[in-house]
Amino acid sequence: MAFTGEAISLADLKTRMEEEVQLEDAVKAKLEAIIGYQVPMETMQLQPIDVMNFAKELTKNWSYFELEHKKTAIQTLCAEIVVNAVGKAIGGPGRRVPCEIISFKTN
Repeated sequence: MAFTGEAISLADLKTRMEEEVQLEDAVKAKLEAIIGYQVPMETMQLQPIDVMNFAKELTKNWSYFELEHKKTAIQTLCAEIVVNAVGKAIGGPGRRVPCEIISFKTN
């Protein structure tokens, strides 16, 4: 709603804005009651066991993911991964190499 000074007075605008804030707070409270309090993603700290369980679930559908989606999933979970190559490059030098995870740090 635009304030023009003629269509609505400043006092009416202030009252209307307060009503909107109250309505917004009421809707937020209802949503919280339905879904419960949720910790914002920025404040969540994953434990290594959570990452391992998620990785196990991912493996069930891993073959259906495109390479870029696989990469994004791993980068989202892990800040650092230490791997050890356990074989030769598939298809020649510079190609993907079978490896095992030695250690990792979560985001």
